[in-house]
Amino acid sequence: MTEEVRSGSRVRLEYELATREGDLIEDAAGDESIEVVVGEGDVPEAVEAALEGAREGAELEVELDGEALFGPYDPGLLLSVPADEIPGAAPSRGDWVPVELEDDESPEGGVTQLEWRVVEVDSESVILDGNHPGAGKALVARLRVLAVDSEP
Repeated sequence: MTEEVRSGSRVRLEYELATREGDLIEDAAGDESIEVVVGEGDVPEAVEAALEGAREGAELEVELDGEALFGPYDPGLLLSVPADEIPGAAPSRGDWVPVELEDDESPEGGVTQLEWRVVEVDSESVILDGNHPGAGKALVARLRVLAVDSEP
């Protein structure tokens, strides 16, 4: 008989995080599965609550609030850049590109480099989005419990 997940259990999980409409935001499966300790805040509270009592092999679906997890969607984080200023090959929708922003508090001498998502491309410009893909959206986490270890 396999162990039930309880507070303090070490749990190995595969997961998919997607919008309610089905757009995949991130996933971890196979060699990239994650290990969490229930009750230590490794995952959102709703995920921890869903895991309580689950056993190895359980498949769970949890609705999550993207605004609570990643903040509200901020239209001020949309940036239009001339296409010829994007380094490397021509970007496509969904690509991630580096953006350097001036930051007086940065230890790198006033510049912080972040990855922004390409949301639109035309012949002259590229629209970049600095929001997390889950910001402000209703999300669904699909979980598969691979292993449960309740020993401390």
